[in-house]
Amino acid sequence: MSLFVLLVFGRPCGVLDLFDEVTGTYLGAQILNCTRIDLQHSSISARGVIDLAQAILVNSSDALMVLQLGGTAAGDPAAVALAQATASKDRLSQVDLGAIAMTAEGAATWAATVETHPSLRTLDLEWNRVGDAGAGALARALSSGSSMLERLGLERNQLGDAAAVALSETLRTNQRLQVLSLEGNAIGAEGVRAIGSALSDNRALRILNLGLNPAGAEGGRGLADGLRTNMWLQRLMLGDTALGDEGAVALARSLRFNGALVHLDLRQNGIGDVGALALAEALRLNTGLRTLHLDLNSIGSVGAAELLSAVRANPYLQSLTLERNEVYPPLGAPRIAGISSVVHHELLAVLGARNQMV
Repeated sequence: MSLFVLLVFGRPCGVLDLFDEVTGTYLGAQILNCTRIDLQHSSISARGVIDLAQAILVNSSDALMVLQLGGTAAGDPAAVALAQATASKDRLSQVDLGAIAMTAEGAATWAATVETHPSLRTLDLEWNRVGDAGAGALARALSSGSSMLERLGLERNQLGDAAAVALSETLRTNQRLQVLSLEGNAIGAEGVRAIGSALSDNRALRILNLGLNPAGAEGGRGLADGLRTNMWLQRLMLGDTALGDEGAVALARSLRFNGALVHLDLRQNGIGDVGALALAEALRLNTGLRTLHLDLNSIGSVGAAELLSAVRANPYLQSLTLERNEVYPPLGAPRIAGISSVVHHELLAVLGARNQMV
């Protein structure tokens, strides 16, 4: 048999349940007063999760605050049972159901819980298959005006433009959601442009992750338009979104007006010297940005030199990464793989000295 331990008031309290090692069958329910249930990546079966949900439902205690079942074989029936069982647990604030083979059916049930739950703040559903329909249900719940959710993780959930458009409408009215992660989906220019437009009306979102989506230059322009007037978003992740020079130039122009963004990730975007020169010009004017990631692009010696010059002129920037770019040494010298040692050392020297003073 497999032994699982549950925490009571943040401390190990001994045996939670005994599950049959082969079938994962739930054999007992010792969950009274437990504040945290953590069975992530355990061998509990879908039947076991359903039985656990029933035990939570009938438990008179309202102590449960954290539920973590990510990486288990739960599936939709178990996800539905858990949503229904926890809807009345008024202290529950964090739920992790990532990688449990959830589809739109399970997401729709959790959307109903999200809409009415008085204390649920974090819902992680990454690596599932909720699709546009599931994301749409969650978006409607967040638009209800009664949801308390602050963090929503939908990474790698087979989402497309329709999901992004639905979530963008939510961002226009929802002033509570602070973190939205949509990394690793199939959201293109239309969806990213919609989210960018919604940023003009949103004052709550602090972290937005759109990495690994085919946004393209058009999507980059849409985000840039929103950033011109948004003064609340602090961290924007756009790694591997096919922005190219055109998208980088648009974002650079928005940085002249935006003083709120402190972290910008533009890794692996096909950005060359044109984009680097625009970003360097923006850095000379921007006073908010603290971290800029430009690794895995195609920036040459001209762009790198201008970025270094801009870093010297900008006393606020604390980190600029340029690893694995197409930076060349002076004319006539042999090519060096990655960023040239001169630029690299100078950049480290400038930022290193600056960070020691902070």
